[in-house]
Amino acid sequence: MLAIADPRASFKLNLEAAISADKCAILASSSSSKDTNSDFTSISYEFITQAFQIYEDEISDSKAQQRSIEMIVGTLLSCKMFEKDDYEALITKTAQYAAKLLKKPDQCRMVTLVSHLFFTGADANVSVVCVCVNYDVEACFFFVFSFQFDSNI
Repeated sequence: MLAIADPRASFKLNLEAAISADKCAILASSSSSKDTNSDFTSISYEFITQAFQIYEDEISDSKAQQRSIEMIVGTLLSCKMFEKDDYEALITKTAQYAAKLLKKPDQCRMVTLVSHLFFTGADANVSVVCVCVNYDVEACFFFVFSFQFDSNI
């Protein structure tokens, strides 16, 4: 299995396949029945969940995790055909990954990046974006003040 032999390549391929399936869903929605569109959307969702599984199981380096979250955000911004509930589940999981990064500066950058996912389309969720920004501000204050106290020792 590619995920075991080369997890990063498998991760990237799953995200690329998700984008391709989403583009197929767009084409299917413009030319044929809704069932075909739904099939491609389900396939896209499955590829992203497989990428999430690889992220959880195989990607442990903090810089690789950060790059992976950036790729997930790019993929989710590219995909346009998810149902609202599916999209919210994916972006919530991505936000959880961002908040669990080891280094506070990385957390701040990634939570800010993920906040863009909550502010797309007609269903923009301003309150969640505000929560993300508030989290970043608190984390930055904590980081700055802890650095000042450490340097005075």
